[in-house]
Amino acid sequence: MNKLLSRLITATVVMVMFIPLNLQAQDTLLVPHMIDSDPVGALNATIVGDTTSTGAQAHSVYQLENDKIYLMNAILITDYDLNLVGEAPDPSDAASKPPIVQAAILDDGTHQGSFINAISGNVTLRGVVFNGNTPDALQRVNTVVKLLADNQRLTVDGCHIEGMSGNTFQPHGDLMKVYITNTVVRGVNSGDIFSCSFNSTHWAAGQYDTMFVQNCTYINSSAYAWVNAKPSNYSLWDHNTFANIN
Repeated sequence: MNKLLSRLITATVVMVMFIPLNLQAQDTLLVPHMIDSDPVGALNATIVGDTTSTGAQAHSVYQLENDKIYLMNAILITDYDLNLVGEAPDPSDAASKPPIVQAAILDDGTHQGSFINAISGNVTLRGVVFNGNTPDALQRVNTVVKLLADNQRLTVDGCHIEGMSGNTFQPHGDLMKVYITNTVVRGVNSGDIFSCSFNSTHWAAGQYDTMFVQNCTYINSSAYAWVNAKPSNYSLWDHNTFANIN
């Protein structure tokens, strides 16, 4: 009797452990870096088109492939919780890199001003490289993420931000919660003026409820690390590195 009970308990534990893992796998969509051999706009088309019959997002997590470049052809506008994660580099390949998100040059010669505009909902970015330079290195994207509503949460972990010409992360609403960890930001602005910042609250509005920056590196830039127009309720900058900021 005791052996039977033990087996039943073991089987139940295994089932309970399996179900969340299976649900997580089903809730993650692998985003291709091109569609029909076209490398431009695959990220936008995949996420925007991933909806149910009710218009809700069909998946909660969008995973980008390592060693791939995702050329965006428009700002990704979200009104839902966006979770964008990068596949980790292949440990067996020393040359393997995280996925890179970059703005394409459009047919009229222009490019998008930011990568993500969140009109509502939260944004989570993990293990992704955002290159603010266009492929010809002649134009630059202003901002990685704009938060446009109140009480939004931005979580950035293990990302690399390169060459933004404006405010890297820009909350416009009030009572924002921003958590940035293990992230490198470099090459912000054109190197000659202090009009931009690593993380700012828009001057016309915006207030942080929480600002938490830990184990981050901010280098080779000409911009303030933090611009905040209004007092924050809680702020902690811990174990960060700043170098060559002018």
